[in-house]
Amino acid sequence: ATSPSPRTSSTTDCIIETHPIEFRYSIIDGTVPNPPSPLTVSLRHTHEGMALASRDSMAGEVLRDLERAAAPHRSSACVRLWMRSPAQQLQQRGSGSNGVVSGRRGATLRGDGYDLIEMEALSPKAARPVNGEVNESLSSSSSKSDNAKQSMTVAEWLRLEERGLGLMSKKTLLGPVVVELLIEIRSSPTARWSRESLELGNRWEVGDFVDAQDTALKWYEGIIREVTADKVKVHYFGWASKWDATLPRYKNVGTSKLSPPAPLWTKTSRWRERIKVGDSVEVRESNSLAHRPKWYRATV
Repeated sequence: ATSPSPRTSSTTDCIIETHPIEFRYSIIDGTVPNPPSPLTVSLRHTHEGMALASRDSMAGEVLRDLERAAAPHRSSACVRLWMRSPAQQLQQRGSGSNGVVSGRRGATLRGDGYDLIEMEALSPKAARPVNGEVNESLSSSSSKSDNAKQSMTVAEWLRLEERGLGLMSKKTLLGPVVVELLIEIRSSPTARWSRESLELGNRWEVGDFVDAQDTALKWYEGIIREVTADKVKVHYFGWASKWDATLPRYKNVGTSKLSPPAPLWTKTSRWRERIKVGDSVEVRESNSLAHRPKWYRATV
């Protein structure tokens, strides 16, 4: 008898995922009336749980499953998810012309370290109904195959390869990747969200670090220079001030084709974490002006 070839049905190659992605969540139930006592406050904010998901699972489907598990009797228009920001632990020191206030934690001055997840960015299927109504133009314009192409896996959504957390990386073998979530619930599709004031557009301030689009629709790290009722002015790191741009403060408001600023490092790469000895870099001269920076090639 001959040994079966690697491609025959008698042998199967597989990868065992010893550490799937761990989602830890807390439920914030906005349907609970204003807490009359400290006990009710505790009950309102301490429903917690944990779920596991494969890196290859579709991110939108995983998050929708979490919403349904947390609020099985609520429509998707009454539930939304927040994720701890990748820049939450960022220390911002010093103050001066860049407007950064000394001693802040995170990329923005206001907030609790969580940012709202854009479900529509994960896949067309995951787009959230507006006031309980599905966007028919979106669902009809894309075929099932188009939806599959645009859908993100959990690994792609969390950008694990970019962060050195690929399936076989040393970091991953040491333990699971943990994602911290808040699951917010409201009583009806038209009720106000209890965390509305913490939505990104409602908390921008001068000096906040952001990811911002330019006119070519590319994303860059930046800092907010001005804030008005419906717009923000952004300075792009590494670029002269003449390239500063005015962006919409909120989504789907106004006629601008540019997106509002996004949380820091959600659209751009956390490239500093990958720098190593011998890498070629560009370095700005410390004495050069912000509006006219001078850059030089260098080696780490």
